[in-house]
Order: sequence, then structure tokens, then C-alpha cells
Amino acid sequence: MTIRIVKENKYQVIYDQGKNQFGKRMLRSKVFNTLKEAEEFKANLLQNEDTLFNKSLKVKSKYNQMESKEPWSYTEAKQFLELAEKENKDVLYDTVLYTGLRLGEVCTLSWDDVNLMEGTLTVKRYIERIGSGQYKTFTYRIPRTIQLPAHIINKLDTHMKKQEQWKIDMGDAYNNGFSLVFPNKNGTLMKPISLNNQFELLIKKAGVRKISFHGLRRTHNRFMIQKTLNKPFFK
Repeated sequence: MTIRIVKENKYQVIYDQGKNQFGKRMLRSKVFNTLKEAEEFKANLLQNEDTLFNKSLKVKSKYNQMESKEPWSYTEAKQFLELAEKENKDVLYDTVLYTGLRLGEVCTLSWDDVNLMEGTLTVKRYIERIGSGQYKTFTYRIPRTIQLPAHIINKLDTHMKKQEQWKIDMGDAYNNGFSLVFPNKNGTLMKPISLNNQFELLIKKAGVRKISFHGLRRTHNRFMIQKTLNKPFFK
């Protein structure tokens, strides 16, 4: 019902029930003031909505400017990996840059998926957020196998030995049921949001241009092309 219809109906009720001319004028005045206040409230509400919408656009625009979709250059990736190595997290990011693993794939990567003797890594599953704080693991119908370069094989081999020693040191506090390549310190699955937060913190420490975790995959694709074109790749 529009305001005009409401106004007319209200007036009809007022005139029908009014017992004298003074009462009619008083009631008419009250209805008119009420409708005027309603119009003003509606105008203010719309104005506030426009303000909030514009602010949200500014925040979104600022965020997009901060996070570039352009892949890293060789120099940027090298600078980031050097910082990651100081933080003892270079194995994960070096592996991602060479294999192009997605965020959810890194979190669910198991040692059963890695064959160091043959130098291969098979991507079988990934984890994805399905609700507020809820995650679900999905299995690929057709897994993909990636050939690993020699230095990544060596890094993963060293990482596995360190992890075995960490398990011994942790004792019963370590969860052996997952056999994950990049778990939490207690062996449990690292949630994508935790890994993403870690990545953003390392970017800040390294002082490189901010990209999303998926930007590492784009960077991998760029370097694979450069490698095909006999351009410098990670050593």
C-alpha cells in the first residue's frame, strides 16, 4: 500500500468517526504530521544506505588495490622465498611455486601422495569451506600427478626426516592419524584460513607486493612458461 492510499484511507476513517469540526482538524493535523515524519524517515534511511554502500565500495576498492592479481616477478618470488627460509617455511612455498598446488590441496597433501623415489606428487583431494567455521574434504574423480624437480625432492626428503624427529619429540601429543606433509605443529590438518593468514604475514615481513594464495599458482604458471622459453627459473 502506498503512502497516498494510506493517507486517503486514514482521512476517511477520521471523517467518519469525527464528531465535530474541531476534532476533524486536530485528527487531520496529526495524520499529516505523522505521514510527513514517515517521509523524512524514509529519505534519511535511503541517504544512509547510499552512504554505507559508497563506503563499502571504497573499502572494496582499497582492498583490491592492496591485493594484486598480477603474478610475482622472479625477483619478488625470490625475495619472498628467502624470508620464508628464515622462518623455516620455505619447503611449503617452494613446493607450491613449483607445483602450482591450490590452497585446499596443500592442506590435505599426504605423504602417501608423494613418491620421493620416483620424484612425483599426486593431487587427490582438497579441502573447502562449506559454512561458518566448517570445512569438508573432497576427492578428485581424476587425480593429477606432477613431476618434481630434484631440489624439491631433496627439500621434501629433509622435511620428512625433520617431521619424523618432531613426532618423536612430541610423543603422544602428536596426531599420527593424518600423515600430512604440511600439518599443524601437533600433526592435525591446517585449515586453509590459517595457512592463508600465515602467507599474508610472510608477505608483510618480506616486503613484497601482496597477492592472494592463488596468486602463487598464477606465478607458477608464469615461471613454467619462462622455463619453457629457456628463461631463468628458481635454482
